[in-house]
Amino acid sequence: MRDRVNSLERLRGYSVVAALVCVPAIGLTGCGDDSTGTESNSGTQGESDSVAGTTSDASAGPASESESESGNTDPTMGDTDGGTTGGTTTGDPTEDPTDTDTETTGPIDPPPECYDDDMDGYNAGPDCEDDPSQLDCDDGDGAINPGAEEVCDGIDNNCDGGVDEGCPCQPGDEAPCYGGPPETEGVGECAAGLQTCVDGQLSDCQGQITPTDEICNGLDENCNDEIDEGVLTVCGWCPGANPDVTCEENVCPDAEELNGLDCDPDDGATLGEETVELNHIWIPSTNENRLGKYNTETGELLGKYNIGSSPSRTSIDQNFDAWVACRGNARVYQVWAQNCDESDPLDCVRPPGGIAVGGGPRTAVTDEKNRVWVGSYNDKDMRRIVQDDDLEFYEVDLIVPVPGNVYGATIDSNNKLWTSERGGGLVSRIDTETGQIEKTYVPPFPRSLYGIAVDRKDGIWLGNWSLNTVLHYKQETDEWFQYQAPGVSLTRGVGCDGGDHCWVANSGSDNVSKFNIITGELVANYPVGAHPLGISIGDGDTVFAINRNSNNATKLDNDGNPLLTFPVTGSPYAYSDMTGYALLNFVAQQGFWIKTFECQLDPPSCVWESLHWQGTIPPNASIEIDYRLSDDGMNWGPWQGPYLNSPAPIGAGPTQYLQMRATLKIGDEAPVLEKMGVAYGVP
Repeated sequence: MRDRVNSLERLRGYSVVAALVCVPAIGLTGCGDDSTGTESNSGTQGESDSVAGTTSDASAGPASESESESGNTDPTMGDTDGGTTGGTTTGDPTEDPTDTDTETTGPIDPPPECYDDDMDGYNAGPDCEDDPSQLDCDDGDGAINPGAEEVCDGIDNNCDGGVDEGCPCQPGDEAPCYGGPPETEGVGECAAGLQTCVDGQLSDCQGQITPTDEICNGLDENCNDEIDEGVLTVCGWCPGANPDVTCEENVCPDAEELNGLDCDPDDGATLGEETVELNHIWIPSTNENRLGKYNTETGELLGKYNIGSSPSRTSIDQNFDAWVACRGNARVYQVWAQNCDESDPLDCVRPPGGIAVGGGPRTAVTDEKNRVWVGSYNDKDMRRIVQDDDLEFYEVDLIVPVPGNVYGATIDSNNKLWTSERGGGLVSRIDTETGQIEKTYVPPFPRSLYGIAVDRKDGIWLGNWSLNTVLHYKQETDEWFQYQAPGVSLTRGVGCDGGDHCWVANSGSDNVSKFNIITGELVANYPVGAHPLGISIGDGDTVFAINRNSNNATKLDNDGNPLLTFPVTGSPYAYSDMTGYALLNFVAQQGFWIKTFECQLDPPSCVWESLHWQGTIPPNASIEIDYRLSDDGMNWGPWQGPYLNSPAPIGAGPTQYLQMRATLKIGDEAPVLEKMGVAYGVP
């Protein structure tokens, strides 16, 4: 390798004017040689006048006084070992010793430019004589030289004129890329991206679009060549995109699922007079201390539930759960119609120990706010029970004393509670909100009051037991009437259908009587089982008579024709609402439509985004929507809601099933439900 050649200051083209300074490093003659030059020695210098043999440079001039006094001489002057001072001598004997002109003028050749500033062993500069391929291309970085290894960093590390040779890519290179499933590239919104060469390596894929969850916007985000699948409403539009468009699923094609509703000419569901479709009738077996649930179409026993002693009065609430008052242990129980383990009847009874309601409870009835009222015969009062279904919480929050012994009760469309009271034969009207008795009536006839019911015109009907008559109070005219059918005895339970008739059970004559609510006319008497006590109305205005002594129930059509007789063991004893018909038609005046939706995605699990419906709602009427969820279509969570405005965002799930329940409540006129549906999306 070459020797490093440098000057002290890298002298390049300097001229030396006046006397030359002895610089041995650059090879000037007369430096450090006794025979040919003068060695400067500041320690031997003296005053110029006392030194013999001095040759003065005429151009230099005499020394200044200050210089003479200080012993300093012109820096171009110096003593020699021979004791002479002055300019440089050559030692040539022929040269005129008097010639004092020792000035040397003109350029001095600069040192060659070849250096190794970064000390990496490779030189740089224009005067280096080595193989040009061995020259350092960056003398400021010791890691860059011909002997370095090329790395992928965008720099010529080995000084061969190339950058990043041998690396995966070269500057400026580009390559297409796609990180999603190969079959989705170029489908829908999915598109390939681009990689560029950065420091010899391909960058991450930039600009690609891979599959994402489908959202409702008219695009194919999951890149399966379908647009908005699984996120549209049932009628094919995005939730909230067209709030004024009628596009939910039509109600009336599924009319078999209507409860208390009928289809009107405009293909909507509305409240009707003869449209209740109730699947169950709940009949107490008083000697068995159990409540039975029976299918109203077949009479099949669906379940029996152990409750308190001597059950005899029933009511159905707006969840279709049954309430039963037990005379023997002075308690009332709720029996769930669903969401309980039917294989364990105790699981369906709430609360397990019942609710204390005073001595000898003889009646139970539900108001329009789903509060249950129980009448205490011994304590002469009506007690209101409030409930929280989700928390399974029950509380008697109001007790209303009445003048007589309560034996029956009903509620009209104005949410007024009417009592049938023994021990005086009185009838009290109570405001269910305030608990105030608005009036106590004394019917103007002999009285032995028993069962009580309300008709569609808010008329009050009472069985006048031992007197074998029926009493009728018309609220619209404030008049009392008494009717008597020939050949009947012991008129007890009463029930009114959705048309123009009320039915009375005659336990002493084993038949039932049908009266016109407008004229009071007896239509006919119809034979049933032995000792009928109670009357309850079913779907299609069918009539059920509960026959205690024959341990069965008789089902008649509205013309009195027998349709079905089915066994009811344990001495059935009831004469109040056992199906919920009175509640739906005369109290709350409401109907239900329940529709089940199954997730159509794969795997079968949906996030249910919003509920949608459309209908006509007259003043003071309402359409309320609830929903509940299930993974298997059999075990359902609690109802959530109600919602009054469509669409209703819910963000529920994910589950496989959702049920929507529409509740129609009458106002100035009956509301009409036309469409109903649900929007869903992927989890």
